[in-house]
Amino acid sequence: SSALYESDLVMLDRETSSYWWQVAGEAIVGTLTGARLTTLPSTTATWAQWLEEHPETLVLSRETGFARSYERDVFAGYRDQVNDERVACPVSAGALDGRLAPGDEVLGLSVGGDSRAYSARALGNAAVNDSLGGEEIVVFTTENGPAAAAYLANAGGGKLSFSYADGGYRDEDTGSLWNLSGEAVSGPLQGATLEPLPGRYTFWFAYIAAFPDADVHTP
Repeated sequence: SSALYESDLVMLDRETSSYWWQVAGEAIVGTLTGARLTTLPSTTATWAQWLEEHPETLVLSRETGFARSYERDVFAGYRDQVNDERVACPVSAGALDGRLAPGDEVLGLSVGGDSRAYSARALGNAAVNDSLGGEEIVVFTTENGPAAAAYLANAGGGKLSFSYADGGYRDEDTGSLWNLSGEAVSGPLQGATLEPLPGRYTFWFAYIAAFPDADVHTP
């Protein structure tokens, strides 16, 4: 739509001409105002991490017929700019609440009516065993990227507890090793997968503006 709300992208649907706030997945103008889109699970990772776990992945060709430098990162320096509170458009005071730097990248989860943010940069290489909204969950993070993904912490018929080990995530119950994509790659549970949780990987200022009641996981 070329518009911003809380300095975050606003999208336009062509069917009803409603405007949607990207990070919240919520219509804020138009006939669908107040409606929310269903959030899908996703993993934020570097290309190297993704390719290692999914070597069959196809990538769009850069030969598009247009002269454009796809090597240039148009957002280079944006995080530092946001941390200096130099955002593109004004944001509410609550988005600059001081618990995290505005430009910190967080994985935001909402489970059972509760919301929480996890800073992958602060956590580094970690498996965070946590409870949220009445569910036992685990958040996998890596310092490379950084990257993050979240899952229900059960497989093989029982709850699992995890720790970071050997470049992956080892469950302390069976000794199986899991990757960032929630797949057991070795051990008794090899071939099993964790159920992914829907989340939003975004800047802290954008996430807390959309979810003002969210708390922050502290390592």
